Amino acid sequence: MSTIYEMKHVKNLTNFETLISLVSSYGKAYQPKNQALRLENLQAKAITAHQAIEQLNALLPSYSNAMMLREVAFEPLAKLRSRFFELLKTTAEDHVPSEQDLSLQTYYDNMLESLAQQVKLLASVPAKGTGQVDLQAETLRTLYNDLHVKNETAVNQIILLNEAKMTCNEVMYHKETGLVSIALLTKEYIQSLYSEKNSNYQKVSILEFIHVNP
Repeated sequence: MSTIYEMKHVKNLTNFETLISLVSSYGKAYQPKNQALRLENLQAKAITAHQAIEQLNALLPSYSNAMMLREVAFEPLAKLRSRFFELLKTTAEDHVPSEQDLSLQTYYDNMLESLAQQVKLLASVPAKGTGQVDLQAETLRTLYNDLHVKNETAVNQIILLNEAKMTCNEVMYHKETGLVSIALLTKEYIQSLYSEKNSNYQKVSILEFIHVNP
């Protein structure tokens, strides 16, 4: 699943590779004093950027899948919660807390905590039992365990993706050593070698490099 954010990474890298190709054609005319602008270092930067973007893209499918599985798994909880309280009201009216006491939150961790409290209530409230299998304590425990795993998987995927984004941002947009900063310095150096009417100057001028705010 690509976003405008990830697409700008690719656009910057594509233009950077075009820039490298132009630098390669200059031969001995291209002799920057700044070591970071030397051809071999530009090529190394491109390789590092490729790896960072590929790592980010490789994580996106598993991230999206984990988010989808968690969303689908948690979706029935609201209706189940309402049925749970209706059940308690009919089986143990004097022992039923208000729903507000169980902190209604839509966040997944709080939803899990709420479900865990429901399981505890079923174990502690004297009730006559229920024929509704999906509201029995053992069924809710199984549901809780499944949701807990899906939530943990989603959280882990979020962490991995965020780490990959941080790495990619460092490679692409560090203010001194990032690909975009190096590209802009390279453009400046090349433009200092040629007049504005020179084709080498013009080919470099049209290459855009954009800093992306995460």
